[in-house]
Amino acid sequence: MTVAAYPGWPIRLEDLAGGITVVFPTYGMEWETSGDLRTAFADVPMADFAFDLLGTRPAPRGAGEDAVRFIILGQDAQDAWQQYMAMRGNIARIGRGKLWVRDAAGNRYWCYVRPLSLATTTFGVENLRHFPVALSFKRLSDWYAETQSVASFSGNGTHTVSSAGNVPVHDLVVEIESLGDDGYSSPAIMNLATGESFTVDRVGSTDQHRLRVLAAQWRAQESHDGGATWTDVTASVSVGTTQAVLMRLVPGNNPLQVSGCPNAVVTIRWHDAFA
Repeated sequence: MTVAAYPGWPIRLEDLAGGITVVFPTYGMEWETSGDLRTAFADVPMADFAFDLLGTRPAPRGAGEDAVRFIILGQDAQDAWQQYMAMRGNIARIGRGKLWVRDAAGNRYWCYVRPLSLATTTFGVENLRHFPVALSFKRLSDWYAETQSVASFSGNGTHTVSSAGNVPVHDLVVEIESLGDDGYSSPAIMNLATGESFTVDRVGSTDQHRLRVLAAQWRAQESHDGGATWTDVTASVSVGTTQAVLMRLVPGNNPLQVSGCPNAVVTIRWHDAFA
């Protein structure tokens, strides 16, 4: 059976370190995926319908649910049984992990999940060496592109970074590398597409000085040895007064206004995100 003819297809589950993997059989494969929107309404006395507490803004997304169903097929009854028990053991050991899927063009995506159960099955008299199995997961993130995107630019000014996803990227890493004297001083970056900005009150004056901002973790680190070791400097970070996040990349073009980096290279790393 070829999987490329189908719009979307689960491939495997793995732990975060990539050491434990459950590869899904494709025989009789079914994939059911859903995601909630966290809406908020209030009933108004003597009024029709309800008051939308979110106004016109998009609703935040809740945790999703994914179910994967397939048939285990063995060379004989014992082989099928051993495949099943090995799968249960691996799922029990994975904890929080990554669920991987592919599309018809062969592109691969992953998301963070938590298994909700071990492999569920029903044995019947007709199941000599094959039987159906169902897996269920709680999805805890967007879907992310397999390949990491990287954008790098030098010095101050406005530089455009593009995201090919369909939802904003929250999990991005910004690294500022001093190139020598007057590398950076209180570097600041503003995304003109969102109005979000941050400043790090640190100085880089040698080619060994580095700053790293981890947006999803709301954390900043500094290195004085070319990135070999890092020290937390989150207390030096300031952001816009109305920001709920440190910085995001929205789908499409993101003009980034950089200041405080006259002799430095700014590198941004992220995975394009999909709802």
